[in-house]
Amino acid sequence: MERAEIFQSELEQKSEHPSCVKSMVRSHVYSCFWLGLPNKFCESHLSMNCKKWDMVLVNEKGVEYDTIYLPERTGLSGGWKAFALDHKLDDGDAVVLASKI
Repeated sequence: MERAEIFQSELEQKSEHPSCVKSMVRSHVYSCFWLGLPNKFCESHLSMNCKKWDMVLVNEKGVEYDTIYLPERTGLSGGWKAFALDHKLDDGDAVVLASKI
């Protein structure tokens, strides 16, 4: 988590895009593969005016992962599983999410 927070701080200094750090728990990376995002981040930086929309996650190597963002539940559904498995995310890991909207 500390490494992710340092990365987020450096990212925010270089970029105008808002970001947040999300610590992984079992439900994010095993069985149900649901990633709930911080409510404040979603309300401030993501559209809440639709039922769902496509969101593209881009890793540090530029590889893109199509996901489904559900504003009512402030989380990622379809596509998140592929990202989590490809990056071998585990309980206790952390990811930095940045909005380019």
